[in-house]
Amino acid sequence: MRRTTKKKTIAATAFLLFLLIIAFLVPHFLGNLVDACGRHKPPHHHLRPPPLGKFIHITFTCSQTGKPIVGLPVTIGDVTIKTNEKGEVVFGSGYGAGTYTYTFEWWDGLHSKTVTIDCTKKDWFYTETLVNPEVHKTFLIDTENNNYPPVVGLDVTLVGYGTKTTDENGYVEWVLDYPFGDYTLEWTWNSVPASEPVYWKDFVDGVWKQTNKLEPKSGGGK
Repeated sequence: MRRTTKKKTIAATAFLLFLLIIAFLVPHFLGNLVDACGRHKPPHHHLRPPPLGKFIHITFTCSQTGKPIVGLPVTIGDVTIKTNEKGEVVFGSGYGAGTYTYTFEWWDGLHSKTVTIDCTKKDWFYTETLVNPEVHKTFLIDTENNNYPPVVGLDVTLVGYGTKTTDENGYVEWVLDYPFGDYTLEWTWNSVPASEPVYWKDFVDGVWKQTNKLEPKSGGGK
C-alpha cells in the first residue's frame, strides 16, 4: 500500500509539473506568432485589435510663396479639420495600420490622396504644395501711333494685398491667399483715382489677366 501511494504521489506531482510547463510554454509560443503590428503570423489569420496612437499630419503650402495655406478644410472619413496658422492638420490618434484617403477642395476642383500607414512609427507626415491663383495686370499708354509704350512706375493697389509698382513692361502681379473671392484694383492716373473689379468668375486656369490702355499724361499728372 505504501509503495502504491508513493507511486500515485509521484505520478500526480509529475502531471502537475507537466501542466505547469505547458501553461508556461503555450503563451510564449503563441506570442512568437504575433508580428510587430499585433497580428498573428501565418497560419493564424485572426487579428488582434490594432495598436492605437497613430497620427496623420498633413501640411499645405503655396507653391509660389512657400506660405502656409490657412483655414483649408481637409477630410478623412467623417472627420473634417481646417488647417491651422502653420498650414497643418493633424488626424488621430485612433488610427491603426491601414489605408486612408484625405480630400480637400481647391480652386481647380476636388483633390484626393490615399496614404498607407503601418505600425513602424506613431506619426505620419505628408505635404501638399498647391498653386494659388494670381492677379496679373498690365498698363500701357494709348498713343496715336498705337505703339502702346508701357506705363512704368505706376503704383497699383490690390485691396487687401498692398501696393506694387509697375515694372519696365508696365506689369504687376499678386499671388492670392486662401480663401479666394472678388477683389478690387486701385491706382491714380493723371491725378484721377481709378479702380477696377477683379471677379473670381473671370479667372482662367487660376489666373486673372487684364491690360489697360491709359490716355497719355497731361499737365504732369500721375
